[in-house]
This record gives sequence, structure tokens and C-alpha cells, in this order.
Amino acid sequence: MKNFKGSEPLTLEEEHKMQRSWLEDEDKLTFIVLSRELYDDGIPQIACMVGDVNLFINWEERNAEVEVMIAEPSARRKGIALEAVSLIISYGIRKFNLLKFTAKIVEDNEATSDHCPNIDPQKQNF
Repeated sequence: MKNFKGSEPLTLEEEHKMQRSWLEDEDKLTFIVLSRELYDDGIPQIACMVGDVNLFINWEERNAEVEVMIAEPSARRKGIALEAVSLIISYGIRKFNLLKFTAKIVEDNEATSDHCPNIDPQKQNF
């Protein structure tokens, strides 16, 4: 996962600690992204998982940073990340009344550049 999220590999203990913090922290929201194509074909949900989409919420400012990762290579370049980001932004607006969303995009992310050619690769506000 290092190449996808730009983070260092974690030990099993660090991974467990991080998972607990995601469960307990009120400023983090994660949804697992499933492949609709696989799901519609009757594949079990666990086998349909292709990535995740996250909100890091600043409650005082009513804004959030959006992060998406499609880890399964065969699921990339199909619009899944764009749909996941659109859905979590909509959820953040409806559920939490968030006003502003920011996404950080890796400069060499060609797929995002192809779908959103006008996005500044450093930071984009929605």
C-alpha cells in the first residue's frame, strides 16, 4: 500500500493501533469501495472490495479532506474512484452539513489527470 497512499509500511501492532483509532476518532470516516460490476455478478461482498474512500473532518471549519484509493489494479481507470469521491462528498454534505472538501492528488497520478485535467495536482477544493 505504500505506493498508493505514500505512507510507510506498518507493523502488525501499528496496523491494529491505526485501525482502533479509525474506529474511535470522530474526525475520520471510511467507506470500503466495492466493484459494482463484481457485486452485480453475484460475487460475495468481501471479494468485491477494491479500495477505500475517506473523509478527515474539521468540525469547527465544517470542511473535510477527501482521500480515495483503488488498490485493485483491475478496478482502476473505470471511474470507480470518481464515483466514490462523489458519493462520500454527497454524504458529508447531507449527514454532517460540511461546506468544503479538499483533495490532495499525487502529481504523477495519470488517471486523475486524465479525468480531471483542470485540477491542480497539489490541492483541489470542491
